[in-house]
Amino acid sequence: MKGSVRKRGGIWYYRINLGIIDNERKETERAVGTSEKEVWKALRQAMVDIDQTGRYFDPSSKSFSDYLDEFIESRELNLKEYTLIRYKSAIKNHLKPALGKYKIKNISPALIQKFIDSKKREGFSQNTTLLIFAVLRKALKYAVQLFGYIKINPKG
Repeated sequence: MKGSVRKRGGIWYYRINLGIIDNERKETERAVGTSEKEVWKALRQAMVDIDQTGRYFDPSSKSFSDYLDEFIESRELNLKEYTLIRYKSAIKNHLKPALGKYKIKNISPALIQKFIDSKKREGFSQNTTLLIFAVLRKALKYAVQLFGYIKINPKG
């Protein structure tokens, strides 16, 4: 596997040759930043990820709102009716309004903490806050393990 870097305008890019997939040569190119050092570091990390997992990881640009719809649909058959109702309520009334506008790849620990703190300030009970957080944590866990939209769960 080979990689290269280039500068276009003021932005540095890296390119990785992913090999031949379905009888076609596949490459991927990503804009990284404004420094050459930064792009080489990102290229090395991407190549290590490919060596360890056997595939290239591309963070999803899917909105968190769209992902939550996909998440709840995937869980419908595995949850009891009352649990499903509570999950859907937490998603509809709390998670989507506050976090739905973000891309899933931009959900950060700081953003999650700010969201949880806002729920506490709004006067929600500890049980309600814990339920919302549990649904959020489970959704993010599935985004990593099942769907592969993000590399790590920002809130464990």
